[in-house]
Amino acid sequence: MSESLRVGELDGTVAFSNISGRVGVAQAAGSADISNVSGSVTMTLARLSGRGVTVKNVSGRVSLRFLEDVNAELQTSGIRGKVYVEVPNVAVQGEMNRADFRAKVGAGGAPINISDVSGSVRLSPGRTVAEMLTSFKSAEQRGSARAQVISDLALHVSNRQVRQAFVEALNAADQNSAVGLTAARELAPYVSEPEVRDAYLRALASEPGKNDSLKMTAARTLAREYGNEKVVRDALLRALAADTKGNVRMTVVAAVAKHVEDPAVRRALVDVLKTDAKDSTRVRAASALAKRADDAEVYALLLEAARGDKNRSVRLQAFAGLARRIRERPELRELFLGYLDNESISFQYHALRGLVELNDASLRQRLIEKGREIVLGQGRRYWNDRMVLDTIILVRRLDPQEADRLLEQLSTERARTTAASY
Repeated sequence: MSESLRVGELDGTVAFSNISGRVGVAQAAGSADISNVSGSVTMTLARLSGRGVTVKNVSGRVSLRFLEDVNAELQTSGIRGKVYVEVPNVAVQGEMNRADFRAKVGAGGAPINISDVSGSVRLSPGRTVAEMLTSFKSAEQRGSARAQVISDLALHVSNRQVRQAFVEALNAADQNSAVGLTAARELAPYVSEPEVRDAYLRALASEPGKNDSLKMTAARTLAREYGNEKVVRDALLRALAADTKGNVRMTVVAAVAKHVEDPAVRRALVDVLKTDAKDSTRVRAASALAKRADDAEVYALLLEAARGDKNRSVRLQAFAGLARRIRERPELRELFLGYLDNESISFQYHALRGLVELNDASLRQRLIEKGREIVLGQGRRYWNDRMVLDTIILVRRLDPQEADRLLEQLSTERARTTAASY
């Protein structure tokens, strides 16, 4: 697998291999065989069967927790971090060093073999969900200890009591930003539950400058699930207006961008493009507004940005959005002709795309030559580049036979280049 793996409570053998990410098992009962993991491994065992546990080839830390007393034969080898055995009744057998040793745990019995781990290894007593919830809610549990408890509880987020505790943590996130952020991330799949949704809306409306990462998570989650609802869009727009932090504003702009048909969203994006101090946020606003270049105010703003915005990426997004208006706006012809020989290949491509729409016979040969220049210049290096294929389609609209010749020439040059590389 190419992603992290997290599972809830299982009854039986756990077997995972070739995971490009972290592995988390909330609770298993029986045996486990885990190998080839490019991340950490965290697992709680309710009981240990006779087949025991094998963990090998892990490029991260390994944490095994046991709810019952452990009776096992422990062997570690090739551990590049430290080994912590915190379960009771451990008797080391033979010589012990940091990475390789054998030990009898309790009365012995099932094998626990851990090998080739690049991080630390920890065997410790586990806690039930009820015990963890009690600890998490304790007024004495603060700071990093509380953050660790919520991290452990995250494996049990399918438990309604755990989700309720996370909602409470999210509502009080100003007390501990790490705890609140973990709660926000873990609750995202459950945003359809009213109490979770309400907690996200409250987080979004919190005081600017506090828990920015939490607010960004709330914005993305609400927009993904409820972006079509006006009450959510209004909440996002209020957060945009209230917050001066670049990252939060950029997240909110991205969250509302596909709803640019909403006049309130459009007005907010216009204001962002005019005044935001962060170029990346303005780029996103320009990209969204480009879809509504038919609006007079938006058109004027895009035209102004395309002609002289201080940021090239903003100019490009605005320029690309104007292409759909070129037939009805005579002033765009000279602007697009001016960009046809710009030093940026992206500006050249969008200028070509717009000018093709004019269907002007006097420009036909010049546009064909520009298309050839783009295709052969880019295509020699990036055969699968979308710009190359889209440019060939534009040339085909001007002259189908020329497009066929251009494609044949490009294919020949690519074949020659490939052969020369061997």
